[in-house]
This record gives sequence, structure tokens and C-alpha cells, in this order.
Amino acid sequence: MDGAKEFWEEQEAWESRIEIARRKERPGDIMVLAKEMPTRVLRLEAHRVAGKALVKLLQFSFALEQYEKALAIEPEDIMRPAAERNHPGQAKKV
Repeated sequence: MDGAKEFWEEQEAWESRIEIARRKERPGDIMVLAKEMPTRVLRLEAHRVAGKALVKLLQFSFALEQYEKALAIEPEDIMRPAAERNHPGQAKKV
């Protein structure tokens, strides 16, 4: 159980660093932090969290870059807009 506890403590510390970077309006720090996650699942989540934080900073192009990296890891990512997931061809017509 110690390994699992350590994992979640590290995850929470990482999320805290993302939030601090967002509050300090440091998009570059957020992008570097997103690269720090070693496993595929954590990298996916890192890019999602980084994307959200960058959107809050109105850094849309950087946020898009993070979301695209998430999609490269998991093409069927749940973060994709519902319209695009349900009707891929129609989402671009809107």
C-alpha cells in the first residue's frame, strides 16, 4: 500500500505545481510540468490538466497543443468534444 500512497502523494504535489503555475500565469511552466509524467496514463492526464490550466490563462494555442498531445496518446480521449466523439464527420461542418 505504501507504493500507492506515494504515487498519489506525488500526483497531488504535481497537480499543486500546475495550479501554482496557473495562478502565477506561467504557461511555460505548465507545459514543462506536462512533460514530467513518466507513464502513458499519467502523461495523458498531465496534458489534460495542463490544457485546462492554459485555457484558464487564455493561452488557447498552448492549451490546444496540450490537448493534441493527449489525443496522440489516446485518440478516443474522453476530453474530446461530445459532438466530435459521436459524429466525427459532422463536428467539422458546424
